[in-house]
Amino acid sequence: MKLYNRNIMRKRVRDMKRWSVVDRDAVIWSVDTGNFYCLVKIQGSATTIKAHYPRNWRVTPTWLKPGNAVRIRHRSGVQGYVEVVGHGRAIPTPVEGDSMPIPGNQADAIVTGMEVLVYAGGGMNVTVNDGTYRIDGTIYVFLAPVTGYTVMDDPAPMTMGSELVMGFGETVTPVVISAAPAAGYGRYDALVIGIDGVVDVIEGATQSLATEPSYPSVPSDHVLIDYIFIYGGMTEITVSDIGTRWAAPYANTVSTSSTMKTANDTFEMPWDAGDDTPVVGITISTQDQYGNNRVVSTTVTVTMLIGTGGVSNSAGGTFSTSASKTVGSSGTFYYERNQLASPEIYPVLRFDFDSFPSLTIIIPVVLLDVSGDPI
Repeated sequence: MKLYNRNIMRKRVRDMKRWSVVDRDAVIWSVDTGNFYCLVKIQGSATTIKAHYPRNWRVTPTWLKPGNAVRIRHRSGVQGYVEVVGHGRAIPTPVEGDSMPIPGNQADAIVTGMEVLVYAGGGMNVTVNDGTYRIDGTIYVFLAPVTGYTVMDDPAPMTMGSELVMGFGETVTPVVISAAPAAGYGRYDALVIGIDGVVDVIEGATQSLATEPSYPSVPSDHVLIDYIFIYGGMTEITVSDIGTRWAAPYANTVSTSSTMKTANDTFEMPWDAGDDTPVVGITISTQDQYGNNRVVSTTVTVTMLIGTGGVSNSAGGTFSTSASKTVGSSGTFYYERNQLASPEIYPVLRFDFDSFPSLTIIIPVVLLDVSGDPI
């Protein structure tokens, strides 16, 4: 009878152990999204365990990825069945090997630092500060090259921690950028670095700034540090040139005839007592984001939306309600005032650029009477 009771107790303990719920932390080693399970390692073990996760998850949780801690449970009633029940609290300590899975092939990129800076000496030069970068999975360290020497005894004795800075005799060696192209043209230059630890400049193709220049290709076994936008006529690289992008041109009124004056961005045409049909010229240009004229060839059309008088593409041409001409970086159109019109109405002129449909500039012209007041 005693033996029988002992067997009953043993069976009861085995059942309790089998049906008991055990939760523990584990670290994910890999995830098989096709079969809805992941391989994990638990505390003190170097063996991976298959842990299933729910198939009815609409979105896989962000924490279900290699290297993250998860909470696993040995489900009751199914021997050897382990499932993921949530994110874990801690990364288990392995009995041997790595505690985290080895990451897969990572893209070549700058890891830390290596910011492109304006050179203190000015000109077409930049510097790159210290940092690290990755090529083919290997991390390389970049130290900016310097020239000069470290002054240690000026004045003697130099005390560490004083206001004097050790190393002030050194100068960072700049990266030299080729001269800029002519006005109206530009390019992108790429700063790259390879396993040799040398910063190279890949010069892009020079193109008209009517459209965005193309980016140069990064050579194999190199990583891109940054691009520098080189525009026509520039003589010094500034902060705004590093990493900046080309911008579409915009229209601008460059100048007008000496007889027309401006006030509060409004064009005023005075009364001409000796000419019933005086003519004034208005010069229009296309400019880039730096305010430089773009060398482009486009057809510009001026239309007189309202008003009396007429417009023409030349001072001695035929004046009507519209006129067109092909211009380069700028072009001059002419407005003829009709002082005999009754009533005389001030004109509103619209300039359209065929090559740039988004560009339009509207100029209202205020006509002054014999007393100098607006009509």
